Amino acid sequence: MRALLLSMLLATPSVAWSTPAAPPNAGWPQPRQGLSNRAFATLRLPRQGKAESWRFRAGSHVWGYQPGMSVWSSAAIARVGDEAIVVAGSYDKSIYCLDALSGRKRWRYTTGGGVYAAPTIWHEITTAGGKTTTRSWVFASSSDRIVYAIDANLGRRRWSTSVQSWRPTIGGARLSSPTVGRAQGAAAVFFGHWVWDKSLKGHLQAGGVTALAATSGKRLWTTRLGDSQLSDPRVLPAEARRRDPRHKGARGGMVFIASENGNLYALDAETGQERWAQPQRNVIKASPALFFHGGSWRVVIGSKHGMVRCYDAETGKLRWSYKTGHWVDS
Repeated sequence: MRALLLSMLLATPSVAWSTPAAPPNAGWPQPRQGLSNRAFATLRLPRQGKAESWRFRAGSHVWGYQPGMSVWSSAAIARVGDEAIVVAGSYDKSIYCLDALSGRKRWRYTTGGGVYAAPTIWHEITTAGGKTTTRSWVFASSSDRIVYAIDANLGRRRWSTSVQSWRPTIGGARLSSPTVGRAQGAAAVFFGHWVWDKSLKGHLQAGGVTALAATSGKRLWTTRLGDSQLSDPRVLPAEARRRDPRHKGARGGMVFIASENGNLYALDAETGQERWAQPQRNVIKASPALFFHGGSWRVVIGSKHGMVRCYDAETGKLRWSYKTGHWVDS
């Protein structure tokens, strides 16, 4: 049995053997794997496999004027069955699943728009009659305004849910990466969305966060957050919140998401209700990161103003700030 470590650098996978730094085979439930944005996962595989470098090219190129150029989202890695897979979105409107050791294409799923945000991978584990069953899901969002749930083994759609009904107008959308957490007693998928329509009759520009039931795609709640594009969300589970002595009885999680309107938001994962918001006085393109320190959770964010700020995750109180020499976009 060997441990496989896949690191993400500029959306390009590289493979190496390393010491585990996260629970093996836990899936890739949040963009860049977890709360801290570290973007790697350690997998334990039953079969022996030699890790070698490889390169995968999509069958078609996005930009005709620059042959050979394909643009990808960041990737996700997880063990599915006895194999390690890599899943990434492409600007050619497709989601690709590859074998992590060889780069061989396992499946491709085509959506109605460019896939700019990283997919996530979730393992649904159920027990009945003393037997444990695992189903692996890929969640991905497309600029066609739809979030897709795909069978990670077969590449077949299990459900799809639209943020807003499509209309043949001059408009578009940008959806963040989906994030898996819990809401209302079951697994849920959270994502940010920004939809616009420039037609004179139906002018629209709206941003918000939506939670969907992970196994059915049913909408649980939607919270509107202005009219700007939103970052990838981070979900702090209730069991993690209970590490803070102030919240030992916490029953629900929290969702943290940033907006280009200059605000960092903390929402209740159960209802979508805003818990607090902190303005940054400038555009935020970065996603938040969380860490536990001194008995409490902290959330860190950077802005186009060049400031990195750290807040108490429960209260939104500023803990510290640091001025960099230029803007912080990631």
